[in-house]
Amino acid sequence: MASIDRFDTHSVSQESTSDHHNQRLEDLTDEQIQIKLDGLLRTNQMLTIENEILEKYHKKIEPFYLATIAGTSSSSLTTTPSGSMYDLSGGQQPQQQPTGGRYRKRSKSRSIQGDFRMRLTADQKCEIASKEIEELREDSRKANEESEKNLDSYKAILEEADIRINEIKIEMHEFERNVLKAGYNPMNKKIAAEKLIKYFEDRVKERDTLVDKLKLKNESMRKRKQKLKAELKEKEEMGEVLHEVDFRQLKIENKQYMAKIDEKNTEMIKLKKMVGVATQALNFKKKQLGLCLKEYDSLVNDIKSREKLLKNIETETNTVEKEHFKEESKNKKLRGQLENYKVPEVSDYVNAEDYLYNLQKELKVWERKVEIAEMALKINKQSWQQIRSNINENSSFGRKQFNNTLSGSAY
Repeated sequence: MASIDRFDTHSVSQESTSDHHNQRLEDLTDEQIQIKLDGLLRTNQMLTIENEILEKYHKKIEPFYLATIAGTSSSSLTTTPSGSMYDLSGGQQPQQQPTGGRYRKRSKSRSIQGDFRMRLTADQKCEIASKEIEELREDSRKANEESEKNLDSYKAILEEADIRINEIKIEMHEFERNVLKAGYNPMNKKIAAEKLIKYFEDRVKERDTLVDKLKLKNESMRKRKQKLKAELKEKEEMGEVLHEVDFRQLKIENKQYMAKIDEKNTEMIKLKKMVGVATQALNFKKKQLGLCLKEYDSLVNDIKSREKLLKNIETETNTVEKEHFKEESKNKKLRGQLENYKVPEVSDYVNAEDYLYNLQKELKVWERKVEIAEMALKINKQSWQQIRSNINENSSFGRKQFNNTLSGSAY
């Protein structure tokens, strides 16, 4: 009875969920329904791919393996709607429904829906997918080997065709030179038959000699083959012949050496990339060095011009100082004369006043000149100090940058 009640509640819950799902679909908009439909189509596509892989996997399983699984783990196998037995470990077996008349029967659609909810576990999916990937890799390897063989055969055919074409071109050239040109008679405008017959006789002789050479080569190759067979037989009798295990070991060693070669190739590619980056950095540093050298040359020229200007300013300041000293001595004399001056007559006084006024004017002019010269001297001194500081900074910056570029290029 408990199982019957559980079955009834399960069916009622399914009906309620379906009604609720329909009600939710009615509440949704067209865009939301389209989004849900796209999601269901994607999931359906993924399930279709999984089913195809599962069918391929079960087709490749041997019948006795399926029989063994069916006999040993029948409790963990569940019959799907199609009738095939899938190992759904972790899933419970569906309970058998009683056949009495008082029990409710499950509908076909609900039973199918309940069966489709059973899925393979992640481990089983991973195992099937890994086996499928291995088979695909093996198929791709075989296809690659077959394609390589076909490519080699096609290359050999093309090489043979090229050789044959070259031979035909050479023969055409020789025929044209020896028969068409050499045997042409301009009198009757015909080709001499003797030339043609001689050409073909020579060609037949060349072919005969080639055949004799190939026969001798074939005979030597046959003897070499017999010798190698005798050596191989002796080695087989002495037990020195390589067996299949040795070939497998050689294949393993070959794979290991190929892996090492691939590692060395990757390392070489990385080193090439590093060399490329280093060369780019070196070129960039060389460009910077060229710019710094140009800037250094310009700074040297600027320093030379500023030094010349400074020398001119120093000479001008010296001359101004000398003139200032002379005028100062004159001013002192005039002041001494002014202090020791005795009051003259009115006319002398007027003349002296006039002369004094002129002298004062000239003195003011000279004092103004002195002030201007002092201001110019101060400005020149300031500019000279600034120039010297700039020269020192530029020289130190140029030396640092030059040293950095030299160290970077050396690195």
